[in-house]
Amino acid sequence: MNKFILLVFPLIVVSCAIKSKVRDDAQMKDLKKVAVIGFNASIPAGIAGGSIEKITSAETDKMFAEFNKALVKQFNWQVLDADTMKRQPAYVRAYDMTMKGWQNKSMVDPNRRNFVIEGIMDTESLRQMGKEGRDQLMQALRVDSLIVATVGTYFESFTVMGIGNRYPQARVYVQMYKKGAEDITWR
Repeated sequence: MNKFILLVFPLIVVSCAIKSKVRDDAQMKDLKKVAVIGFNASIPAGIAGGSIEKITSAETDKMFAEFNKALVKQFNWQVLDADTMKRQPAYVRAYDMTMKGWQNKSMVDPNRRNFVIEGIMDTESLRQMGKEGRDQLMQALRVDSLIVATVGTYFESFTVMGIGNRYPQARVYVQMYKKGAEDITWR
């Protein structure tokens, strides 16, 4: 399993030359400081089988760090340091509210292995907080925007009766909310 992540990791770094389907450039142009508050990654289950359990790994931590670096490089934003963010009381409250106890979240695909980062929310947290909660967190963290990202890795291939090449691919799904915005600024 870890060998697969190490194989795909360079693709994720390259994929952070970010292209987007929905982006409100007018709202994004004045952003200076952002916080990546949620992150998930998943890989096909393979021989080990899938699991609804969320797993932590050093490779996922590296993906998170590289994603943050890509935001700095491509958009010239200041990205709030994860360790600083995790120590902020407002983030701890938001984490507890969205990650602990029973939560109304989407079903996890049991045919995939799902990875999270210790102390970092998952990508459904922005939705769960609602506009008021997001705005309060942005104010407390002193950022202009909150971002969550999901990295999905897949095998894409051309095979005939099982013969052919299979290539690992990575897709990064991003959601961003700007302070005061009801709708997603970037998806």
